Amino acid sequence: MKTLGILGGMGPLATAYFYKDIVTNTKATKDWEHIRVFIDSNVNIPSRTRALLYNEESPTRAMKEACLDLMSIGCDVIAVPCNSAHAFFKEVTEGNEIPWVNMIEIVARHLTNFKNVLILGGYSTITRKLYDDFLDNTVYLDDNKIVYDIIEDIKLNNINYNNIDDLFILINTLDIDSVLLGCTELPIVFEAKLRDNLFYEVLDGNELYIKELIKMCGGEIKDE
Repeated sequence: MKTLGILGGMGPLATAYFYKDIVTNTKATKDWEHIRVFIDSNVNIPSRTRALLYNEESPTRAMKEACLDLMSIGCDVIAVPCNSAHAFFKEVTEGNEIPWVNMIEIVARHLTNFKNVLILGGYSTITRKLYDDFLDNTVYLDDNKIVYDIIEDIKLNNINYNNIDDLFILINTLDIDSVLLGCTELPIVFEAKLRDNLFYEVLDGNELYIKELIKMCGGEIKDE
């Protein structure tokens, strides 16, 4: 069994839900059948969005140091449950043997069979079109403010479900066959709001990433 290190804190609530989903997606009847996990909820990493939007301090150095710290305590595999942080993936891993498993690349593998995938995500994910490095079937909203507002509300634990309803109404006007929840905050609230009989498939990027991580660490996936 390999040990998983989670570089979290981007944001803290998303990190907590990410770990919960690791546990609930693992096939285990005893504690020791789960994978071993170290979590660094590193809330001091500079803002990924502000670095790109306002040219403020880059998070690269802090993320690299955090990854090296996780490696020093025995982590064989590193997960970063933040889509936007992957805008700095190359800078962090370049010239280092950091075992950061690229979330964008893993999730993209599950989206290739769709024709039009609507990517919902944070500022860095959307403006940098991170998924376009691996896909040619992506679709984006003309105005992502409603999604940014939802993400910020989740971070503040002040969720406005009217915004989520409005987003569903907007999505229903688009020519798509799938929607990716491409921000680790979004599954926190969308799970409760997803409806039956949608004409598109909703994919949870967290879950797709988590299942791959569990297998990489030698665990088994529940219900597979």
